[in-house]
Amino acid sequence: MSLVERYVSEVGKNLPRKTRSDIEAEIRSSIDDMLDDRAKKEGRAPDEDMIVEVLKELGSPEKMAASYTGEKYLIGPRLYPTFILVLKILATVLVVLAAVRFGFGIAQPGMTANEFISLFITSLGVLINSLLVALGNIVLIFAIIEWTVPDIKVKSKEWDPHSLKNIPSLDEVKPVALILDTVFTIFVILLFNFYPNWIGIGYWQNGTWYMVPVLSEAFFTYLPWLNLIWAGTVVLNIILLRQMRWQPITRWIRIGLRFFNIIILYRMLIGPSLISLSSEALVLINRGIAQVTSLANLQMLLDASVHLVIVLVLVVEVVELVKSLYRVLFKRTEPLVIKSGS
Repeated sequence: MSLVERYVSEVGKNLPRKTRSDIEAEIRSSIDDMLDDRAKKEGRAPDEDMIVEVLKELGSPEKMAASYTGEKYLIGPRLYPTFILVLKILATVLVVLAAVRFGFGIAQPGMTANEFISLFITSLGVLINSLLVALGNIVLIFAIIEWTVPDIKVKSKEWDPHSLKNIPSLDEVKPVALILDTVFTIFVILLFNFYPNWIGIGYWQNGTWYMVPVLSEAFFTYLPWLNLIWAGTVVLNIILLRQMRWQPITRWIRIGLRFFNIIILYRMLIGPSLISLSSEALVLINRGIAQVTSLANLQMLLDASVHLVIVLVLVVEVVELVKSLYRVLFKRTEPLVIKSGS
């Protein structure tokens, strides 16, 4: 990716979507004209050093974008990066807290489907309200700082065109991530299908390791469907590792697997308990770990933990599904490259 394309791309990130394409084309044309004039004046072909000189004359991408959008703002460019950082941190904290509260809410025994939906809508409403309140307060604080301390200085170093980041292709795969995902998925398949007794509460006693299995029969009714999802994930990862690029068909397969996984997770969440403890298990646990006064209390604690994990996984899967659909339906996968002088 040439410095010119990377520069134009950075400028475009700070431009309104409606006029972005036209302005980007205008900037490319201006840079090409400047390079042609300089090349004729110096009697040599344009090279990277010449491009760097031209881009330095134009100024940083933010400065170039401001020349088109003007300097009208509520939170100026000095404070905007800090504002976004604070907003991201606070939003992440609020989302995690909302997920935890929701997880403990659905851990209540005997919850019906209607109660689950009602709790989900209520939790979502509380989260949205919290995010809006947080956004309003942060904007107000930064706006007050912007207008009451106009001379505030933010340290910044001299901008260098070489600092522009390469534009990653959305069609390229990350082999390391795919390999790790494949290895982990195969491990999960082997664990749940061949060694389910390893999943439980373990402890040492008198030099011997004891394990109390906790998976219920209800869990194993979902196992064939989970195996189908896991096997599909492994096969898809292998295909991607061979092609080293995303194709439309592989993206849709990934979306289908995520959607299917969300359905199974939801069924596991509202269905019978995935944990089963017998009275014999309680005796073993009392001997090895601590005195548990009630099997029902222990069962409720384990159910709440499992529900919380499922909720967190559901949130991640839904977010990834939305991102995948947006990328397929609305986002250009391969950046447009226009060669200098074209």
